[in-house]
Amino acid sequence: MTPARILIVEDESLVAADLQERLQHFGYTVPAIADNATDAVARALECQPDLVLMDIQLKGGTDGVAAAARIRDQRDLPVLYLTAHSDPDTLRRARVTEPFAYLVKPFEEHELRASIEMALYRHQAESRLRQIAHWLTSLLYSIDDPILAANTEGRVLFLNPAAELLTGWPLADALGKFYSEVLRLVNERTREPIENPLKEAYLETVVMHLADDSVLVARNGSEAHIDYTASPLLGESGKMMGAVVAFRDVTQRKLAERGLMELNQRLQSTNEQFKTLFTHPPPFGECPLDG
Repeated sequence: MTPARILIVEDESLVAADLQERLQHFGYTVPAIADNATDAVARALECQPDLVLMDIQLKGGTDGVAAAARIRDQRDLPVLYLTAHSDPDTLRRARVTEPFAYLVKPFEEHELRASIEMALYRHQAESRLRQIAHWLTSLLYSIDDPILAANTEGRVLFLNPAAELLTGWPLADALGKFYSEVLRLVNERTREPIENPLKEAYLETVVMHLADDSVLVARNGSEAHIDYTASPLLGESGKMMGAVVAFRDVTQRKLAERGLMELNQRLQSTNEQFKTLFTHPPPFGECPLDG
């Protein structure tokens, strides 16, 4: 296993040397040491360490908080602050940069080691979660069928492009809206509102299949016949996290089915007339199929 690479940013040379010795004793590698904010940013971009040990008070007029902010703007690197200052203003400024830990000098060796290990582990875990989230988002965006997801309060969290197109709601406008506002459903025959399938998914915690007579009313008033399926989103413990609905525009299929039904009806009518013709022939010169 390759040892983690840790950049030290400390303007006191003796303290920096002591930190380097401790880190190497822990089994880490120290690719560089910087004593000011400008060098810290340059070394972070150049060496690409796994973690930055950052002293807040640095020489040169720019402190470690500003340096950490500039580094995080360009690289996804965990920062662990080391400082002798723990005043509220310093802590407030440091929190903005989302540090992974904050150690106040003087600190024990085991505190330093534990903070580094936890920071590295947390960063790796968060990176994996971001990768999974990115992969899932890309997957949902690539699905041809419209997808809508909502939280336990019934507010929209996600629409893929297909859902944006069919509902007429861009994701930016739909976020935070109640799902019933974005996914407006009515019965094709009665024109009465249909109970939203997401509501049923919340209550039943089972997959719900839509009826065949569902019509989606888009934001601009246009309508589409849809089939859809709603399912609860459950966490690892089985706790409800929300619900998702996948739906499909079946307008063309419905029109084709109706056309086929009308054709069958006409054929049946014609068949009945032929039966009458052969069973009860009309007088010569008349045709019951005329008119």
